[in-house]
Amino acid sequence: MPKKVFFCIANQDMNDLRINVVRSHKITHDNHGGYFPPYLWEAATKSGDDSIRKLIDVQIQQSCVSAVLIGTNTYNQRWVKYEIFRSMKKGNKLLGIHINSIEGRDGRGKPLGPNPFSYLGFSYSPDGKEFIPHEYVDENWVPFKDMPVYKVREVPEQHRNKIFTLTKIAKTYDWMADKGQVNFPQWIE
Repeated sequence: MPKKVFFCIANQDMNDLRINVVRSHKITHDNHGGYFPPYLWEAATKSGDDSIRKLIDVQIQQSCVSAVLIGTNTYNQRWVKYEIFRSMKKGNKLLGIHINSIEGRDGRGKPLGPNPFSYLGFSYSPDGKEFIPHEYVDENWVPFKDMPVYKVREVPEQHRNKIFTLTKIAKTYDWMADKGQVNFPQWIE
């Protein structure tokens, strides 16, 4: 049975042809890969942050892989950051896919956007029993305010009080250069 994939997508990319190329891949098309139709997102946005979190949480709970579709400004989108950290808490496999190299409506690609995994990190508490999400803002690592600290199985002392970027745990691919049409099923395994 195909894995259910949740797609982390920046709001401004929702109707972009590039994301549709990835979302419509046979492996996700057959199992209705997780993403929000724009009308659901708009309704949640009008209801406030708690509605947005609930919408995201329900979709992530029903998935086992989270793929961040990386466009030009994905790296600095608040809710993409939340989706990434929520996916980690749930235990989803996490990966990034650059989409700007896919031809757009104008028939051309664009320069790749910054990798959001370079701007997100985590640390463990001094006792090693809590996971603390961080984001890189103004050349400093600060706690990510939208995702609270949560309990984890105690980690060894050498892993405590250090920031680890998500580039250490999440692979990133380029849909065109890495032949996503063919290799996407292996990426999500």
